[in-house]
Amino acid sequence: MIHKWFHKFVRRTTKPIPEDQALLWKRRLSLAYGFAAWNAFGLLIYAIYQGKADWAHYYGLKTDEEQAIPPARAWANTLGIKNAKVYRISGFKKVDEYDIVDGQEIDINLEKIHKWFHKFVRRTTKPIPEDQALLWKRRLSLAYGFVAWNAFGLLIYAIYQGKADWAHYYGLKTDEEQSIPPARAWANTLGIKNAKVYRISGFKKVDEYDIVDGQEVRHKKPIVDSEELEK
Repeated sequence: MIHKWFHKFVRRTTKPIPEDQALLWKRRLSLAYGFAAWNAFGLLIYAIYQGKADWAHYYGLKTDEEQAIPPARAWANTLGIKNAKVYRISGFKKVDEYDIVDGQEIDINLEKIHKWFHKFVRRTTKPIPEDQALLWKRRLSLAYGFVAWNAFGLLIYAIYQGKADWAHYYGLKTDEEQSIPPARAWANTLGIKNAKVYRISGFKKVDEYDIVDGQEVRHKKPIVDSEELEK
């Protein structure tokens, strides 16, 4: 249990204010704090993007040579592992692998990135002065990053406020339509009259039922809300 001595201290030493006024200021301060914290988090991500994630190197506590060591080798050195096999993963695909032998990297395979789009742009567009291009790139990047970050924050806030289903929130969808399970809703949207629906929780099937002529025919009582539709 969390000790509430500070709460009691404040209640004893401060003068109460009207409840409606307290709720009003609580909401205002919550919005201000949320906005400030969200943008502080955005600044942290931007600092990482600017190469300041490794603060030891940024402030000169780590040499450039130490900074250049790949993370796998760095962790192997930290843990005292002299020999290891390293796999590099992008998404769900292995893109590279190499061995660490006596603390040294032995490269086995390195996938080259195709640069056709870069070459196409260079061939078909008129160059501008490099300093001007870098200046506008930085300005537009900052503006776009700020707008996109706060738009994402507003989206999360809207979801938190119960506006995730905007069609229902603005009255374009009835309560009856809102209550239809996702599997049936997608079946109706796709014009599927008959289907078998499986409900999955983690890696386990927890329920199944049929959709017959657009109507749900249930065989088991639902347990969770995640659904997977199979034609």
